[in-house]
Amino acid sequence: MLVNEIIESESFNDFVLFVRNELNIEGTRDQYPIVPEDYQEGDGGYIVQDTFGALLLTPSYRRINNIDLYVSSIVTRINDVFSHRIHRSHDMELISRIYVFNAIAHEYVHIKQFEEGRITAETMEIQNQLNYEEREIEIEAVRLANELLIQYTSMEGARLNQILSGNIDNDSARELSNYFSEWENESN
Repeated sequence: MLVNEIIESESFNDFVLFVRNELNIEGTRDQYPIVPEDYQEGDGGYIVQDTFGALLLTPSYRRINNIDLYVSSIVTRINDVFSHRIHRSHDMELISRIYVFNAIAHEYVHIKQFEEGRITAETMEIQNQLNYEEREIEIEAVRLANELLIQYTSMEGARLNQILSGNIDNDSARELSNYFSEWENESN
């Protein structure tokens, strides 16, 4: 429920506008509709757990159909990693917002790559032969999404990476809650 509320919020729309402006994306939000879905489905019909968003293109890679945000995947990840360690609901909301914003920024980097002609049927045939972590377009999307999120939130990169990597134990969760309190006081 919370993730859907974030996607429908004014702050989400502001973030999308920020990302589009920073990346100099020509198209409109209507041209690139954002569609909440539960999970990404793999080729064999299985659920892909750790995919939080996807840019869906036509089979010929000539046009973008939409951006899928996988709400249930995001919720599952947050619950698995944080729910038993983070007890303030406001902190969980901030973590959820970070995951949603990161997912959309990542997909908008792919839109930029597409608009620049770097995502084509030919390039994707080559990229898809590599492991996900080795694909140049993915390395760039992860890096730029992180940079955009840091720029937008003024959050420390190390904290942002800690949240997105899920590298949290009980002690670091307590530190993260303290960091959120300090970060919000500085932001106001």
